[in-house]
Amino acid sequence: MSKAELYQNVMSRIDAVKAQGNRPVVVFDLDATLFDVGPRFWRILHEYAVQHGETELDEKLKAFRRTNLPYLMTDILKQLGVADDTLTERLGSYWFDRFFSDHYQYYDQPVAGASDFVQHLFQRDVFIVYLTGRDAPGMLVGCAESLRRNGFPVGVVNTQMLLKPNFEMPDPDFKEAATNFIDGLGEVIATFDNEPGNCEIFRKKWPQAVNVFLDTQRASMAELPPEGMPSLKDFDFSEYVSKG
Repeated sequence: MSKAELYQNVMSRIDAVKAQGNRPVVVFDLDATLFDVGPRFWRILHEYAVQHGETELDEKLKAFRRTNLPYLMTDILKQLGVADDTLTERLGSYWFDRFFSDHYQYYDQPVAGASDFVQHLFQRDVFIVYLTGRDAPGMLVGCAESLRRNGFPVGVVNTQMLLKPNFEMPDPDFKEAATNFIDGLGEVIATFDNEPGNCEIFRKKWPQAVNVFLDTQRASMAELPPEGMPSLKDFDFSEYVSKG
């Protein structure tokens, strides 16, 4: 399915559901779907390097990209050319305490076209669900601030943020459980997620929807994309929105 066909398919589903008197719902993941969290990762590594006198790490970071970073720290350090078990171990707790926090979500950057596309759907009376593996106790405030600051509709009628009740709950378990709640919001016409396992959960639950795999970063790059599922690398539908 081409990008143009995918866009038109979603728009057609919206019109069809509204014509039946129902409310269309679109479900979005956040990390590596609507947001590139690479800048958050980069910022934490940079702060560590400065605070701990890791000059080589800092110099290599400054010459390195800040977006579309690998999912795992070990892979980032390998690409930087500073892979070292001792450094990785020291970085571990420092990174963990900051990455899964309110404050550092400030550095996330929207994937190209993401906020415009979500706003476009919202203006067409689509109910927007942000279904994320971020946890409410540690990340709710920063999550809402990040969405608002980057131009996404949030905290208003026809929007819903759904975060995990605790950090320890596995993301797939949370998302599968949340699908029953989402069913009560209207008719799901599209879903977007970067993890193949989550995409399969959505396809099984909502086979009639346009379920889309975001081919960005994922927990295991060795895990194959969902077979036969349309994929995107970004949400830049600008040339199609202007026509529709």
